[in-house]
Amino acid sequence: MPFGQMPVLEVDGYKMAQTVAICNYLAREFGLGGKTSLETASIDQVVCLVEDFFGAFFRAFKEKDETRKAELLKAYRDEEAPKYMGMFEKLLQNKPSGYFVGDTATLADIFVFEFMWSFNARNPGILDNYPALVAHQEKVGSIPRIKAYLAARKHTDM
Repeated sequence: MPFGQMPVLEVDGYKMAQTVAICNYLAREFGLGGKTSLETASIDQVVCLVEDFFGAFFRAFKEKDETRKAELLKAYRDEEAPKYMGMFEKLLQNKPSGYFVGDTATLADIFVFEFMWSFNARNPGILDNYPALVAHQEKVGSIPRIKAYLAARKHTDM
């Protein structure tokens, strides 16, 4: 493990670390990385926003003091989450394709879908005020391979 932590992807003997680096590599390999440099940058922008959203959650989640943790998680749900979901909603508005970038699913869509799917599972109804985000979840969740994966996915707490 190059940095002593997971995840690691090995390709032709080369060990690659860091989630976003691995995902960007795989997105390019499988046609999910954008058709132009501007599309790629737009995808990266959305992926980075998901990382920011997750980072805010993780800071609260890893708090050791249970009282403080409960306060931080409540603030996250009530303040941080609406801020980020509003940003995603705005990015999706006026996109005829229903995808964040271009006219097909990209890494941006998969990143947002997975995070929102997990977040909504822990907070049912949290997406109710974000119709474009709800439509996006339905659209990406109906992609045959994603739908099959979700049907077979084992439940975890993270």
